[in-house]
Amino acid sequence: ALFLSIILTIYIFQGGYRAVALTDAVQGLLMVFALLIGGVYIANNYWGGIPGLFKELAVNNADRLTLPGGSGYWNMSQWANWMVFTSGIAVTPQIFQKFYTTRDETALRASLYAHPILTLIIYTGAMLIGLAGILLFPNLSALESDNITLLIVADHLPLAIGMIITVGIVAKA
Repeated sequence: ALFLSIILTIYIFQGGYRAVALTDAVQGLLMVFALLIGGVYIANNYWGGIPGLFKELAVNNADRLTLPGGSGYWNMSQWANWMVFTSGIAVTPQIFQKFYTTRDETALRASLYAHPILTLIIYTGAMLIGLAGILLFPNLSALESDNITLLIVADHLPLAIGMIITVGIVAKA
């Protein structure tokens, strides 16, 4: 990690803002696909696939598949707030300004189409890992559940996938 940090620092100082955007893109893609691969792997390994994961949840934790959810927090008002928040992510300055570093109009159009698709993929992977965590660690407190991804990485994923997810989390943090 230290070696990569030094290399990235040199690259960014040499390449300027476009280098920052490219570094963010590579780190983001790494995180997107690592979470998706991790979520699909865990669902396949323990429940025979994503449908099996949802069937197990329906049997043992059906309240997690309905509104307001197991905590009672996710009522319709919270869902509406979340939908407004997630649709606004694309226009936040720290994300949207990266679109200005594209080479041409074609690249700009591609990034505008890719952004919501990649966002959906990353949320899907994170959701699968979170739902798997409900079944694999049923007695976690609310505070402990904030570490569910790292618990799954440490206890239930192959080292290579766990390393990619951990590096992706650290890189995006």
